[in-house]
Amino acid sequence: MPGQILMVFGETAPNSLVQLYLGSKLIDQVIYSDNNGFWQFELDSTALLAGAQSIKAKSLTTDGLESNFSESMFFEVVPAPIPQGQCAGPDLNFDGWVNVFDLSILLNYWRQANPSFICADINQDGFVDIVDFSILLYWWSESL
Repeated sequence: MPGQILMVFGETAPNSLVQLYLGSKLIDQVIYSDNNGFWQFELDSTALLAGAQSIKAKSLTTDGLESNFSESMFFEVVPAPIPQGQCAGPDLNFDGWVNVFDLSILLNYWRQANPSFICADINQDGFVDIVDFSILLYWWSESL
């Protein structure tokens, strides 16, 4: 979930500068390996978007040698749960995206007045109808 700390660590030549890349973007942080070549970094996930992410590293020795990139490590940032009684607009399954899963949920409550799952009534007018469908389509494939 956003806000959690992910421990990233590895091993390289002793006293080397380690560069971490989140996807293709260099993390602006100075990291050095210790005298035994071990290094670690605490990645704060607060600013990361929900969804799949990757991180990789490379190092630069004091002699000016540069390593290849490490194998990419993949992880997923899961959106924080929605507090009970609060809806996330058209994101009906609260996964951070508006997609076919949300459409399936909406259609399950189609044409119902005051549905048992109140979030299916996206505009909160008391009825699941074409207006709710239109709102969902407006946000289709968007990250919320």
